[in-house]
Amino acid sequence: MSSLYLGGLREQDEILSAIELEQIEEEQLASWKIKAKHLYPDVPFEVRTSTGFPVELIRENAGSHGVRLVVMGTKGAHGIGDTLLGSHTANLINRCSCPVLAVPQQARYTGFESIVFATDLSTEDHQAIEQLAALFNSGSASLTLLHIEDRFGVDAEADMDAWFHPVSGTLPANMIISKLIIRNDDVLHGLHSFLEANKTDLLVTSARRRNFFERIFDKSVTRQLAQRENTPILALHAGHHIKSQVFF
Repeated sequence: MSSLYLGGLREQDEILSAIELEQIEEEQLASWKIKAKHLYPDVPFEVRTSTGFPVELIRENAGSHGVRLVVMGTKGAHGIGDTLLGSHTANLINRCSCPVLAVPQQARYTGFESIVFATDLSTEDHQAIEQLAALFNSGSASLTLLHIEDRFGVDAEADMDAWFHPVSGTLPANMIISKLIIRNDDVLHGLHSFLEANKTDLLVTSARRRNFFERIFDKSVTRQLAQRENTPILALHAGHHIKSQVFF
């Protein structure tokens, strides 16, 4: 298992050199690896440290080491808004070529039984659906195709049916599919309301929606909406080829 890790900032009484910082990070990672191996003895772990700009380092390491999935932790009282790397999360999602999974600190993994794919019904989202099928090609998860319609006088149901038809045969046969239209003049508010009212193990969407992720991870918006979701977010990139199943 390849783990890309960037330690959180710590208050220091003195300015440390890059070498000293790397030594501290290596000690923290060694301790983390021991704990992880105890919890998951069947999973091989490898740890690496790097010094520099977080987004560029993660992106470069993901490309050079053939990383299939980047996982980032989020923390804080405001759920998905207060991220471990702050605004870097949205930037990484927009720039990293492989899927990125953002996991809130409060999230507890019990399996991905209820998956929600948020779509604006663009044809580019067809590629994300195909990637989703490759990631979850076994099991019996339920998938909700969610569209927040912010326009008036639009037959969103017909648009959803027409959008889904070309990719309906790509999803696993045992996956339970449902389609849902929510009308709200603010897409993020509509999504927040849905997540508040419905148990969701994983929220999936296309990483090409730059403004969408910038708003999700913007702290001021998060506080305004009083978001406290514990829902992991998986961002998929059009054009990225999923070689094999990642989730089980």
